[in-house]
Amino acid sequence: MSKPLVFQIIAAVTFALAAADASAGIAIVSQSAKLDRAGDAATFTVIFNQRPDFSIGSGGIPANSFQYEIDAAWTGVAKDKPLDALSSVVRGDEIPIAHALRIRSADLHHPDADPASGGWGPVRGTVPFHLSKNTLTFTAPLGLLGDDDGVFAYRLFATNEGTSAGAVEGHVVPLPMGAVTGGMGIAGLAAFEIIRRRVQTRHCHPERV
Repeated sequence: MSKPLVFQIIAAVTFALAAADASAGIAIVSQSAKLDRAGDAATFTVIFNQRPDFSIGSGGIPANSFQYEIDAAWTGVAKDKPLDALSSVVRGDEIPIAHALRIRSADLHHPDADPASGGWGPVRGTVPFHLSKNTLTFTAPLGLLGDDDGVFAYRLFATNEGTSAGAVEGHVVPLPMGAVTGGMGIAGLAAFEIIRRRVQTRHCHPERV
C-alpha cells in the first residue's frame, strides 16, 4: 500500500469517528501544518467535530484537550522513521493555566517540576492560539519546536477528560525554492514541463507539428 493511500485512509477514519457521536466529546476531523520559510515558523490548523471546551473539568483535568508531539530530527528520508525521537510538545492541557499554548521540551529524562508539565521538560516558549467555532490555529517559530531546517514530523491527538479521542500523524517538507519562485507554483511547473517536452520532440523530429 502506498503512502498517499495510507494518509487517505487515516483521514477517512478520523472523519468517521468525529461524525459518529459528537456528544461523546471532541474528535479530530482534519488538520494541516503550513511552513513559512521566510518567517522560520509553522502554522498549524486543526478542525474538531465541535467547539472544544478547554476549561478544567472533573478530576482537575481539561474537559477537552489536544497535544502535538514534534520530531524535529526527522530528515524526510524514507528510511528515517518519523516520531522516533521527539524534540518538543505543544500542550493544550496547559491552556487553562497559561491562556496560551506552552511548548515544552520533550526531554522526559529532565522533567519540569511544575505539576502542569505532565512529566515533560521545561517550557521552551509560549504562543497564542485562535479558536473560531471548531477550528483552532496557531503559529510557532521553528526554534521553539526545536527545528532548524523546516523538515519535521509530528503527531496530533485529542483527549476528552484525559481519555484519548484519536490521533493523526503528519510531516512538513518544504518545496524547493524554485517551485514557488515568481508565482509559478506546481501548476506552472507542469505547464513548463509540457512545453519543454514539445520543444524537445520538435527538435528531434522536425516533421512533427
